[in-house]
Amino acid sequence: MTPVNEVSSAVLEMKSMRIKRCSFEIKAESVTDTELQLTVNREIFDSTDSSDSLVSLTATITNKLSEFEVIVVCEGIFSVNAAVEEASVRSALIKKNAVAILFPYIRSQITLLTTVPGFSPIVLPVINISAVLEKIEKDQKLEDK
Repeated sequence: MTPVNEVSSAVLEMKSMRIKRCSFEIKAESVTDTELQLTVNREIFDSTDSSDSLVSLTATITNKLSEFEVIVVCEGIFSVNAAVEEASVRSALIKKNAVAILFPYIRSQITLLTTVPGFSPIVLPVINISAVLEKIEKDQKLEDK
């Protein structure tokens, strides 16, 4: 068994996380359409003076009739272990894993935000958010051609 003080550090570390924005607006007298539409956007900002990256994940939920809108923006600062030297590997770790780390916080916040009288709470299922974002990016590339 390896002593605790000899365990290597994590490849990807979340240094901090915050919910930057959360809003819930009911736009109609009653919500009649229960089919949800979820859109997720990811932005990554690399620090010029350190190995840190700021990852911003925005989730927007509405329905086809736009009777309500939920927006949650979650930000996290992530650092990749210095032992990972290849830029493409570092980028992939941030792009995929950081998003997977942040999304459960968004799911939780959406449920908390929509637990109000007169509205059924939205509980998003567990999803592979990295795969969803990859599909969105591929679809956008096809549209651009």
